[in-house]
Amino acid sequence: MFILVINPKFIKDSYVLEKTNLVILADNSSSIKNAAASEELSNTLGYLLESRDLNDKFEVSSYIFGNEINTEDTLSFDDPLTNIGKALTTVNNIHGGEINHYVKCSRRPFSC
Repeated sequence: MFILVINPKFIKDSYVLEKTNLVILADNSSSIKNAAASEELSNTLGYLLESRDLNDKFEVSSYIFGNEINTEDTLSFDDPLTNIGKALTTVNNIHGGEINHYVKCSRRPFSC
């Protein structure tokens, strides 16, 4: 009886699909209220956060910003200043520089 032994190698490939990050930044400054865009921004933010299409394709995170940034989901439009630079830096630090897409909702005229 003859037995041939060869070192068999088994390779298992597995793949994990990861959603890319989508960060939504909403301006919570008083200038939005003064520009009469507060209702439109609130409605648009709600639509984006509830969108099944977006949530299926992206890992959605939302932040509101004025002079500071926070994760509340209620816009009050009472921050006296808008500091988008600080908001972008903070969000980039939170996500470790792995942000693929941003949506900024702000004024002049309201845009998202």
